Amino acid sequence: PSQIGDLRMLMWLSVSSNQLTGPIPSQIGKIETLEWFDIAFNSLTGPIPEELCHLQALGTIFFGFNYLTGSIPMAIGNLSALKLFDISNNIITGSLPSEMGNLVMLDNVYLYNNALTGSIPSAIGNCVLLRELYLYGNSITGPIPREVGNLVELKNIFIGNNLLTSSLPSTLGNLVLLEILYLANNTLTG
Repeated sequence: PSQIGDLRMLMWLSVSSNQLTGPIPSQIGKIETLEWFDIAFNSLTGPIPEELCHLQALGTIFFGFNYLTGSIPMAIGNLSALKLFDISNNIITGSLPSEMGNLVMLDNVYLYNNALTGSIPSAIGNCVLLRELYLYGNSITGPIPREVGNLVELKNIFIGNNLLTSSLPSTLGNLVLLEILYLANNTLTG
């Protein structure tokens, strides 16, 4: 309900695995203390509210397995404390905003099984703490940016089942901690 925005001291909000429907209330953006927001495994619809991007304390977003639409807000780059970003298995469209490169605390990104297009922004190379990057099952195009080689903490990269082109960047050799590199079902060359 819209009154959720009145809970000004709330730090954790988890309503996952229920039967919730309708949009995410924009009033969530009033809860400046919110650190953990989990609405996964429901039937929520509509866009990710832009107001969410005002929550400076927000470190965890679990929005997976809903019916969310629209694009990732460009203001997502304002979430300086964000460590985990999961909007997997929705109907998110548009491209990955380059502003994601501002999320230098990111540890895990799960954007798989959506309808994302465009290329992987080179600014992703700024997220040097990133350990898991799951972008498979979208329609992402273009080459894998050489800046991925800056992500020396990466253990898992799942970017198969997209429309990636070109050859693999030599900078992938910098990823000495990498355990899984899943690139199947693209149109890579070289």
